[in-house]
Amino acid sequence: MSFNVISPGITTDSFLYLIFPSYYSNGLGPDIKCYSPSGEIYCYVVDRLMTLQYLGTYTTGTSFTITVVGVIMAINYNSGTFSFVFDTDNDPTLIQAAGTFADSISSTVLTIQNFPTIDIFAFSQSSSYLRDDTITITLTFYLDTSLNAIGLGQSLFMVFPATYTDILRFVTPTCNLNIFGNTLKNYVSTCTVTGMRIKMPFLDNLVLGSTYTLTVSGVINPTTSSSNIYRYSLEITDTTGTSIIAKSYSINCNYVMPTFTVNPVTVILNYYLASGTPITSLSSVSNIQSTSIYISSSPNISSAIYARNTYLSPLTNLLSNPSNINLLAGSNPFPIRLTALTSGVIFLYFKKTGDGQYYSNLPPLVLTTSKNYFTAVSFI
Repeated sequence: MSFNVISPGITTDSFLYLIFPSYYSNGLGPDIKCYSPSGEIYCYVVDRLMTLQYLGTYTTGTSFTITVVGVIMAINYNSGTFSFVFDTDNDPTLIQAAGTFADSISSTVLTIQNFPTIDIFAFSQSSSYLRDDTITITLTFYLDTSLNAIGLGQSLFMVFPATYTDILRFVTPTCNLNIFGNTLKNYVSTCTVTGMRIKMPFLDNLVLGSTYTLTVSGVINPTTSSSNIYRYSLEITDTTGTSIIAKSYSINCNYVMPTFTVNPVTVILNYYLASGTPITSLSSVSNIQSTSIYISSSPNISSAIYARNTYLSPLTNLLSNPSNINLLAGSNPFPIRLTALTSGVIFLYFKKTGDGQYYSNLPPLVLTTSKNYFTAVSFI
C-alpha cells in the first residue's frame, strides 16, 4: 500500500508514526518493509503502530510517496481511519504535525477471492546450503486456457517465504521466462526486488495453454534454518499492478521446499562482541565509532585463528576501523569499529574473496547510526 505524504518540514531526524485501523491484523504482517523515493527506509511495527525513521529531507509542502509492503489485507473490512504524527525528536510532548485520513482501499480488494490457479509442477534450486550465494531457482508452471489474456503491461511476481526476510534486500537477480524447452525468447524484462517479492514485467503476450520455465539467478540462500513448509509462489497482476488475476497455491505445487542446512565443508563465520555474544545488529553515533565487534568462527575469540586469507569488500557509505577488513591466515580475530557519516540505518552485507569458499558468507548486519548532538568547539 502507498501513502501520499505532504512534508511539514521533514529532516533526517524526523519520525513518522502511522496508526492503522483496528481491522488490520496485529503486527500488520510477518515481514513489513517500507520505501521512500530514495529506496528502503527503516520502519518497525508494534501492534498496529508503525514507526518510520530516516525518511530523508523534504522541504515544507513537498509531496512524496511512502510505500509499505507486506501488510496482510483485512478479511472483514470496515471503512476506518488512519492516524499519523510527525515528530522531530521522538518526544510526544512536542510534535510537528498530526491528523487522520480515511482508509481509501477498495472494499472489493478485501473480499475473499478465488483467484485462477497457476500450477507449478517442477522445481529446482542449485544449493540448499545456508548463506550460499549465486543460487539459481527454476520453476516450471502451466497457464491454463481458462485464464484471461496475459501479457504486455502486466507483471509476474515471485513471492519468497519469510525465511528470506533479512537477505532478499541484498539480491540483484536476473530472470528469464521461456516457453518450456525454448530458451530463445525471454518474456520478462527487468527483475527487481520489493519487500519479499521479485517483480518481472512482461515483454510480450503469453500463450495460454503452454508450459513456462522461470529461472531466477543470483539469489542468496537464507542465513538461518527454519521450517520448510512455506513455498515460493507466483502471482500475475493486472496492468495497474494493484490486483492479482492469477496465483499459485501450495496444494497445487508439486514440489517440496529444500531444507536449508549448514554446508559441512565450510567454516561458519559470524559477528561477535568481545564477550563472545553473537550479533546481527549494531548501534553507533554519526562520526563516532561503534563498540568493537569481531568476525570469528567461534565465540572463543581469543583462541580463534584464521585459516585462510579472506578479504571483505569495503562499502562506500560506511566508515570502518580498520579501513580495510582483511582476515589474514594465522592471525586472531581483531576489533572492528563501524559508523556512518549521517544518521540512519544501513543494511550491511559484506562480500568476501580469497578464501576459496573455505568460509561461509557472513550474515547481514544492521547498523543504526544516531545523530551526533555534540558540537565541536575550539579552545584558545
